[in-house]
Amino acid sequence: MGFATADLKQEMCAELRRVLVASATALLSWSAAAAPAGEDPAVAMPPSVSEATAPAPPAVAAPPAGVAVPPGVPAPAGREPAFTPAREPQVTAPPAEAPAPLGARATDPHVDRGLLLPTAEVQPADTWTFSSYEIAVLQVGRSFGDRTQVALTFVPVLGRDPIVPLDLSVKSVVHRGDAVRLAVIGSATGIAGFEQGALFLGRAGGAATLCLDEACGSTVNAAATLALAGPALILMDGFGVVARVSDRVALLGEIATILSLGKELGQANTFGVGGGVRFTWRRVALDLALEVPVRREPSLPVVPFLAFTYRTAP
Repeated sequence: MGFATADLKQEMCAELRRVLVASATALLSWSAAAAPAGEDPAVAMPPSVSEATAPAPPAVAAPPAGVAVPPGVPAPAGREPAFTPAREPQVTAPPAEAPAPLGARATDPHVDRGLLLPTAEVQPADTWTFSSYEIAVLQVGRSFGDRTQVALTFVPVLGRDPIVPLDLSVKSVVHRGDAVRLAVIGSATGIAGFEQGALFLGRAGGAATLCLDEACGSTVNAAATLALAGPALILMDGFGVVARVSDRVALLGEIATILSLGKELGQANTFGVGGGVRFTWRRVALDLALEVPVRREPSLPVVPFLAFTYRTAP
């Protein structure tokens, strides 16, 4: 009986041990399944009473798609903050300056002068001109840019004497408006070929042009030049009109004077009137006119005037 009781106690202890081992194994399995990823199930602690009873934070509604979250406001959970890149300022290049319209300069190779007096215009940019005045006097001109031109006028050597009259002039347009145009002119006139060298006189002046139409084909012109002949001063000035009657034909009129401003040349004054017709094409121009010098004594004859110009294409 005593042995039976001892066996029964051993069986009950063994059964209780199996139950405890099974319960511990089940508890460890449940803890491993309930613990968050990366957390050791052996040290996972149940939430405290304060954490269990703390109210949940209010839910933040996500803004509509495409709406940027203002700076300083946290983005809602589970949503990447929208990012709107700042637009780079668009820099607009200033429009290129349009070249001045050529107007009559494109169709009149004689646009830079009236009969004998200059106008306040120059030939189009990068053009050459080859002119003949009274057949014997030749001129070569070149325009640099749209406002400056240089002209060399000379008489070819026809005899044994190598004496050559020369004139070098530079004209520059300082103002080109719709109605008024202004230019300054510097020149050197003389004779080359002397045994002693050459003799030149300086001249300085200007010209003004009043346009009578949009293309500036019909104009009123005024010009003045002061020659510095040592102690003597000679003023050459005048007024002229170019009246265009068609695309190819214009009428010319001019009044010019030459005045001695010192006593060295005495009363060497001359007054002249001229008029004629101008025929123009894009590269060729021809002037036919008459010049009438006026002096008390001696009287001067009427002088026919012929001018021809060929111009390279602008």
